[in-house]
Amino acid sequence: MRRQKKRTRWSVTREMEKVKAYMANYEALRERNLSLEKELEAEVRESGRLRAQLQSVGVEKDHSEERVRSLKTLLEGSSAKEAVTNAENEQAQLQRHVLEQRIRALEAENKTLQATSNQMAAKGQDSGGSVEMEVANTATQTEAGLKAQTGECVEAMYEALQDQKRSLETETIQSSHVVC
Repeated sequence: MRRQKKRTRWSVTREMEKVKAYMANYEALRERNLSLEKELEAEVRESGRLRAQLQSVGVEKDHSEERVRSLKTLLEGSSAKEAVTNAENEQAQLQRHVLEQRIRALEAENKTLQATSNQMAAKGQDSGGSVEMEVANTATQTEAGLKAQTGECVEAMYEALQDQKRSLETETIQSSHVVC
């Protein structure tokens, strides 16, 4: 019986050592599990933060793309308006040139009329004094009227071009503020 008691004690002691080892192992695993859970929670929080950041970057990218499209549209519109203004400027220059040629032609015609009037006056000084005055008055009135009309037309075209230029400058300034 003594022997059996020793054996039982020895068995119990051995089993107790196994249980202690098992409990130590269990405690180490439990601590590791807690540590891994904390790590997982931290990673989940980081993942959420990164998702939010990614979404924010996506929104910013979309906004930037929209701004680029807006700038392209604005640039195309500005280029088109500039082309129209250039064409109108060229047309106005051409019209001005034509009007200047007409003025020169009318001035030449006026000189011819005055020369004719002077010749008629020299030939018929006795009988044609009133005819000479009438021809000279008609030539002077024609020249003055055409010069006035031409000047008004050129001024109106110049003012219209200046208005268009100011309008384009204003639109360009406003659009640069809108884009920013």
